[in-house]
Amino acid sequence: MSISANETRLCQNESKNYMKNISKLLWPTTCPFCFQANRTGICAACKVRLVALEIRETGCALCSKELSDEENELCCDCQRDGRYFDGGTALWRHELPVSKSLYFFKYKNMRFPVGDYVGNLLCRKERILKEWCVDMIVPVPLSQKRRKKRGYNQSELIARRLGERIGIPVKEIAKRTKETRPQRTLDRKRRKRNVAGVFEVTEEVKDKRILIVDDIYTTGATIDELSQEMKKRGASKVYFLTVSIGQGN
Repeated sequence: MSISANETRLCQNESKNYMKNISKLLWPTTCPFCFQANRTGICAACKVRLVALEIRETGCALCSKELSDEENELCCDCQRDGRYFDGGTALWRHELPVSKSLYFFKYKNMRFPVGDYVGNLLCRKERILKEWCVDMIVPVPLSQKRRKKRGYNQSELIARRLGERIGIPVKEIAKRTKETRPQRTLDRKRRKRNVAGVFEVTEEVKDKRILIVDDIYTTGATIDELSQEMKKRGASKVYFLTVSIGQGN
């Protein structure tokens, strides 16, 4: 007795579903923030924490950090240093569980949370992205040595997924011209010196509106240095978008 094409497809689908169910048992879905097993993705406890960490629109007019004095328009960093970028924002404050998730994403090859980052960025930052009306997305580059060691650029992964979702081209037109110390090991003044002159923009961006994407914004030294180079190459506006933002000055 011969088997029909429909019966063959049915058997194949049942086999695929069986393997999916087996894989879920062997490798259960985990929360991308606390990494505890959770079939629905982000667990209930982390959802509550994330709401409390959301960056509101009442912060610094340039970088979105919370203001120590609500009568000021700019945070201490932006007042003190001046900025080449024209605005920017982030999803959450850089505290647990966001800081843990980003650490594992950045240093432990845990790439699966990128979908949750981008999904939340689109859900919560759609209005401001439309206002900025950017022409291209540029991820903050890693040095060749660091990228080779890590195997990927976490900022590029976020940028690529975001670009796919909103239909804006992602261009790796920025590169690092020298090795630098990790920014997380330095204080504010040393961070600024550490990245001075480190970026090169390899294409003209005359009259373009650029969105720089990174994982974390701390003092803004890295993003501002790259923004300066974008402006030198003719960019009319430069904005940034990150997953998290530090709150210290």
